[in-house]
Amino acid sequence: MSQFTFSNCAPTPFEMLVNFRESGNATFISYLFREKAEWLSRNLSPEQEKVCDGIRAQLATWVEMEKIHGPGAALNLGHQEMMELFRALPWVRKKFASQIANAKRLAAM
Repeated sequence: MSQFTFSNCAPTPFEMLVNFRESGNATFISYLFREKAEWLSRNLSPEQEKVCDGIRAQLATWVEMEKIHGPGAALNLGHQEMMELFRALPWVRKKFASQIANAKRLAAM
């Protein structure tokens, strides 16, 4: 298993969306689309815009899932990068603790 590492070269918002598109993390993906909207509108190729459209469609599914089952219901606990991020950064793990617990509860059903 690879270790989640931080480098001096931060990923672009698009790269973060792609890296976490299968994470089920509606909170983080929504944040990226909301807070990085200007960057995304200026920097994406038509092909990358299509990728973002697919991620937005998946996000809509996660949001609906969370409306029914609560925050974190869509989290993919097998998503390696996300889980490594939770392990590496205590403040992130704390922020998402209730969502992780809900995802674990639903996975056990």
